[in-house]
Amino acid sequence: MDNNFFKEKDKEVMKYRFEQPKKAYDICMEILRHGESTLNWYEVAYAYMYMGDTLLTMGKANEAIDSMLKAEAYEKQYGYDELLMKNYNILGVAYMIQCDDLLALDNWLLSLAIGQKLNDYAYIGALYNNIGALFHNRGDIESAVSFFQKGIEIGKKNNIKDENLIYNEGKMEINITAGYLKNEEYIKAKEHLDKGVELLIGKMTRMLKVSINSMYAHIYYNLGDDNAAYETCKYIIGRDISYYEDIETFDYCIEIIQILIKIKRYKEAKDILDILVAINNKEYNASRKIDICQQYIELFKATEDKNKLNYWYREYYKSRQDVRKEDYVRVITALDNRKKLETEKIINNRLQKDNIELIKESEYDELTELRNRYGIKKYFASIYGAAKEKNENICVVMIDVDYFKLYNDTYGHLAGDECLRRVADIIKKSFEDDYYVARYGGDEFFVIAKNKAYEEIDIVLMHLVNDVMQAKIKFESHPGSDVVTVSAGAVNVVAHEGYEISDFIHEADNMLYKVKENGRKGYCIADNI
Repeated sequence: MDNNFFKEKDKEVMKYRFEQPKKAYDICMEILRHGESTLNWYEVAYAYMYMGDTLLTMGKANEAIDSMLKAEAYEKQYGYDELLMKNYNILGVAYMIQCDDLLALDNWLLSLAIGQKLNDYAYIGALYNNIGALFHNRGDIESAVSFFQKGIEIGKKNNIKDENLIYNEGKMEINITAGYLKNEEYIKAKEHLDKGVELLIGKMTRMLKVSINSMYAHIYYNLGDDNAAYETCKYIIGRDISYYEDIETFDYCIEIIQILIKIKRYKEAKDILDILVAINNKEYNASRKIDICQQYIELFKATEDKNKLNYWYREYYKSRQDVRKEDYVRVITALDNRKKLETEKIINNRLQKDNIELIKESEYDELTELRNRYGIKKYFASIYGAAKEKNENICVVMIDVDYFKLYNDTYGHLAGDECLRRVADIIKKSFEDDYYVARYGGDEFFVIAKNKAYEEIDIVLMHLVNDVMQAKIKFESHPGSDVVTVSAGAVNVVAHEGYEISDFIHEADNMLYKVKENGRKGYCIADNI
């Protein structure tokens, strides 16, 4: 190993991986080329892993996962346990960002087992924090705090000195603050945020500073103090373009823009938006583009600039199509990766068994009480063979709540959750017991059944679309209605040899696109793939 080359490059990667991820990625490419030319497989594994890490920071989750899976192969083959431990941790973060809790937890359990083998207490503490964040995102605050505290205890017990690795009380308070903000408990949120800031004086990264200012801005705005909200927003106004480039800072900037628009600081909001557009044009990301479009739409609604408003509506719809394509690839990749991981799952007895079972074994979605999407592939396999032998149809339906992000932005996440519950109840009542009905994720629902006539599906979907409208769930900012509506895409074809669940999902999604293009509030059924 060329130790001098690698040591210098490693220092550079660590320096730039969060604040200048593109630069860190280019350095990793140098390491990869060097490793391949010298047959140094440690450098190759390292390069693929941190290329994935930097791609994730740039918002390219699918590419990040592909790169880290390449790293995993080298790490396993040559026994690079420390790299493999880190790789599984970063993969877990990637899957959590993609809302795939099962794969996130699987990878963290794999990382935790290696950390215990290596007695790497700093990493074990960080992993407990990540698992706590996962429970936090699911709304299980009690379990989340339990895992956060375990991370802290490990650091104290083992006298870890590296403040960049240890998970501390200050970071825990910031995480708890986010939970109270989600529940719209702003007084409690401020109490915990104040405490976290006090504990983190002199220890804050740039991203952490931006996130804290975003939280304060939301708290002050919702407590009715627009001046204080503006003062906290000013922290990022007028910064150099490089300040906005990593994905986490980007997301917090979007939240600050929302506050600036609400307090009628339109020029400042537009200045930051223009910078985000320039960044996204350099490294295009469809999900970021949607966030940008939504804020421009709100800005030009507020300023009544109809020409610019129409332009950004068109950009929004184009970006939505790009995201749909990315989501399709992501779901299929996640299903394949899940199958691979099931063959090498490690069960760790030190984690609370009841909490693991809550995520890994439950077949039902906590919010809607429908099944969740993790049983879809298994159910498809259970009915497909019989349908093929009897020459019967397989039907798959994808259902989407129209403009749900706008609904959430208008009424808040608690109202959004209640909306999803009511729509889920209507969907459940619309389909008989021999249909498999699941929440696919977010505002999407999935239905699968066999041996159903086209006419039956047509009638069920017609009633479903109408019943949701008749429920009269208030949605005044809906572009084409004043109540919540849904769109549905379906495919109903004879089960033939060679069909996969992904073929059905893809075609149902295509039908859903058609409905969206034709104004939503409807359905479309395909009779071939």
